[in-house]
Amino acid sequence: MATREIKCPLQSCSQPFSRKDIRKWVTGDLYEKYNHYRFVNQIRRDPKFCACPFRDCLGYVLHDQKTKFPCVNCPKCNNDFCSVCKSEWHHEFTCKEAQAIFDKHSPEKKSLDFLQKNAKKCPKCQSPIIKSEGCDHITCTCNFQFCYSCLENWEECQKGKGHKEGCVFRWY
Repeated sequence: MATREIKCPLQSCSQPFSRKDIRKWVTGDLYEKYNHYRFVNQIRRDPKFCACPFRDCLGYVLHDQKTKFPCVNCPKCNNDFCSVCKSEWHHEFTCKEAQAIFDKHSPEKKSLDFLQKNAKKCPKCQSPIIKSEGCDHITCTCNFQFCYSCLENWEECQKGKGHKEGCVFRWY
């Protein structure tokens, strides 16, 4: 199985260094790192191995691609995952069904749902803004100032043209 080779840096020489050469020049932790990445590089190319999909885990699992039960357990982090779709194990669901569920319940999806339900958009740049307390005079990150209640340009409110119809701050 081919791995990336470390070649001699001289322009006149393109010979790869042997592992013995590297062992002579590199010591301790750096050599261990080299061996680890060399091993990982070999495993990544081997279809019999599956990388653990869990964050911060560098584990690999040997799995049978023809199996009807694709649940595998990572020996490094002890988490179960699907060797077909490379996501956390989804028990009675197919990979496609599980992906739809994970997408629906992901933190990113929950954040987007929360913003859609609770935020107002800046009239100028459309950035979502949530006001938790204080007055309704908002200054967006784009520096546009507006009324949070009616989304009217704050300068217009100050000039006496007032807030939009229906705004709690409109007095006339």
